[in-house]
Amino acid sequence: MMAMPWRSVAATLLFLMMNAPLANAQGDDEDAKAGLKPGLSKYYRGRCTHQGQVSAPCFDFYVNVVEKKNFLSDEENKVSNCFDRLGSKSLGLAQEAATELFASDATSAYAQECYRLVTLLAGEEWKAKAEKARRAAKGWDPRFERSSAELEASITTETKGFHPEGAPVRGRLEAFEPLEFPVKAGHCYMAVLRLDPDAGFSDHARKGVTFTFDMGGTPTVGGPGIVGPGGSGSAGCPTKAGRGSLDLQANFGSAFSSKRIHDLGQGGFAVQFYAKELNAKERAERAKIERDAEEEARRMYESSQREAKKTCEQCKGKRYACEERRGRINEFACRQEYLVCIERKGVSEADCE
Repeated sequence: MMAMPWRSVAATLLFLMMNAPLANAQGDDEDAKAGLKPGLSKYYRGRCTHQGQVSAPCFDFYVNVVEKKNFLSDEENKVSNCFDRLGSKSLGLAQEAATELFASDATSAYAQECYRLVTLLAGEEWKAKAEKARRAAKGWDPRFERSSAELEASITTETKGFHPEGAPVRGRLEAFEPLEFPVKAGHCYMAVLRLDPDAGFSDHARKGVTFTFDMGGTPTVGGPGIVGPGGSGSAGCPTKAGRGSLDLQANFGSAFSSKRIHDLGQGGFAVQFYAKELNAKERAERAKIERDAEEEARRMYESSQREAKKTCEQCKGKRYACEERRGRINEFACRQEYLVCIERKGVSEADCE
């Protein structure tokens, strides 16, 4: 290999020396136009370069969000955490940051770029893990994730021996109201729910939806319940003719408030009711079960009444003793102790009157 003539070497060095300041000047101009400190544009481009390509949304985020805002929102902090981890080549930590961002349902262009870059570097498997973590963070019931094929298989199993009763009842999830249907004595009933292809349950509903039936007595929940884009529920086998009703309830938190029980989602649905007539033996068995249940309920009620009466007598005795010991001037304090006494046993003041 021939050595480069000294004049050529000198010319090359001169060219590099003359152009280095020019490159720095161009970078300084870019920083000045963006209102950045010298060298920041180059620094951020380096942090946003992955597999030889500069991510424009990443660079824009640093220049126009991180550098321009005094305070970042919660989502912006999560995005910054993701880009920072990617920029420092900490892929494992970047996946954790992106998963946390995904669980918060962030959909901004910056968040989408974070997902894209992590998927580019970590592979498609990351998406499935992130989606699983997202569902867990939201407390969603995994039964909502089942497929349409699984729904149809479940319906086939649950309605075996039943026949459709009337035409399907159509409605919309966002305007749901309890659905009434006629019932005959000696028949068992099922309800089958199918969502339209463009319909979906709300985030709140995905924490749990029940098929709640009122067949003329105490409302009951019928299973098996939700299976993906629909489900089914057993309404039981009433011994008297009349009308029943089906209420779909998003029951998460309903023990404290019923305001969101119909926060079910958006889109159309169809409910088909099914019936099956019981034979003589099945009717006799059902009638016996109901009689036994009524007798057990009566015994439990009478027992609770006896316990309540006993509690009232004991707590009243303590109240009278308190008043005698402390005098009438402390009557209020004695009454408060009495109320605490009965409430601990689940008895109200009205029960003791």
